[in-house]
Amino acid sequence: MTKTARQREKEDCLGTMYAMKRKDHQIIKADIARELGVSAAKVDRLCRELLEEGYLRSDGGRALFLTAPGLSKGQEYMERKQTYLFLYDARKRSESAVSGR
Repeated sequence: MTKTARQREKEDCLGTMYAMKRKDHQIIKADIARELGVSAAKVDRLCRELLEEGYLRSDGGRALFLTAPGLSKGQEYMERKQTYLFLYDARKRSESAVSGR
């Protein structure tokens, strides 16, 4: 796997965690895996790396917590994804209107 693909996975993971935090949900690996549609083992590896990089902290149990840098990056990644999805949807609607009148 390329470094950029791994980085995108981390970004997706942080963005998902940030969205969970905004909804006042506890951040648990199994929920992240379900939300992203990936294996629990993959989320475990990603979380370990994010812990080492200082974006997360753990209480020693199931819960994970975003650090200040994790909150900042998570917000950035979530907003970027929302913007991309908005623009993608707008483009599809525009193409549909032109071709399917």
